[in-house]
Parts: sequence; structure tokens; C-alpha cells
Amino acid sequence: MSTPTRPKNRQAYKLTWNSRKAERILHLVEPYLILKRPQCQLLLEFIEQRQKNRRLGGSTGQLAPGVIAIRDEFHRRLKELNRKGPREGDARALFELLSSRKPALQPQTLKTINGLEPAEVSQT
Repeated sequence: MSTPTRPKNRQAYKLTWNSRKAERILHLVEPYLILKRPQCQLLLEFIEQRQKNRRLGGSTGQLAPGVIAIRDEFHRRLKELNRKGPREGDARALFELLSSRKPALQPQTLKTINGLEPAEVSQT
């Protein structure tokens, strides 16, 4: 933590976790996540894969090309999950969801509520 050098700047904080601490926290919060659960699961999968594939020659050694490809794929998948805007297939999934739902009010319910005769009830 450092003191700001300019009078208008605010003090900033940085929180950094190693993979073991991050893994524990991810396991703790996962049951409470709704929208970010896929990202959490992907990160847990990455941490597991990372522990299996250690660097060649210790902590400062190089990664094998296959491990680099795997990590690049994790990065791509995480970017896709974090992407804003509609995704491929979203419109179709929404259409299928809406078409499978029953209307909120059935014609019979409308007739009962409004006292209308069956001929007067129309579906729109």
C-alpha cells in the first residue's frame, strides 16, 4: 500500500491470491453464484489442470508447448464467458424458451375474470 503522490489521488489497494487461496475462496462462493458460476467452474478446472502440469525445471522453468495450448484454450473460454452482448445461439434458445411456455392467462381464465362469453374471448 502506498500513499498517493498527488493530492487528488486516492489511496489504492490491491488484493492478490495464490492459486491455493483462490481455490478455497472459489469453492466457498460457488454455491452462491448464479451468473458467474460458469466462470468459477472454469477457474477451478484451470487450477486443477495447472497443478497437474508443473513447469519444466522448477517454478521459473518453461512450460511445455502442449501446456501452453491448454492454457490458451482456458483463456479463450473465459473471455467468451465474460463477453458482453448476445452470443451465437442466444436468439434461438430464447425463442425455444418462450415458445415452450404457456401463456400467462389462459382464455378460460380471461372468461372467468372478465365475465365474457367464450365467443368474445380471443387469443392474441
